[in-house]
Amino acid sequence: MNKTLSRSRGYTTVELMVSMTLLVVLAGAAAGAFNQSQDLLNWNYNFVSLQKELRRTLDVMSREVRESSPTSPGGILPVTVTPGVNRFTFQIPSAISGNTVTAWTQISYALTADNRVTRTVDNGAPVAIGSDVQSLTFVYPLNLLTAPRTVQIQINGRRTALERTVTAALTGEVTLRNP
Repeated sequence: MNKTLSRSRGYTTVELMVSMTLLVVLAGAAAGAFNQSQDLLNWNYNFVSLQKELRRTLDVMSREVRESSPTSPGGILPVTVTPGVNRFTFQIPSAISGNTVTAWTQISYALTADNRVTRTVDNGAPVAIGSDVQSLTFVYPLNLLTAPRTVQIQINGRRTALERTVTAALTGEVTLRNP
């Protein structure tokens, strides 16, 4: 009877070692899964944040470009010929009398060396409207015969966070409202 009581009092050292080993393996696997999910969550957050920044920038530009006209006094001047220069200059009506535009406001969008998109009104001081932009391209007109009043805006962004790089690209097509 004494042998039975001594066996039922606790666990052996081998049983404890096996249990502890299994616990450590399971905890290690859980920690690895947690780290991987945190990394994925961080990447998703930065991707969505970058897309939101690019979408906001594209929306601001699209709204103003839509008000432009190919027959404005300065016309529409996309500059894409010079490598490294991403600038788009156009004019929008600022005063209208009856059906006639009596004054125009010149607006320029440009990509700076520090990956920001700036907006300049009438040769004033540039104001940043977007960040994390790698390239900005304006294509006008897409086709003189079928879409003479269409401007295409392509914007590519890039952000690095916690040693991971996130990229996103958006394209918008804007039809000029004014003839």
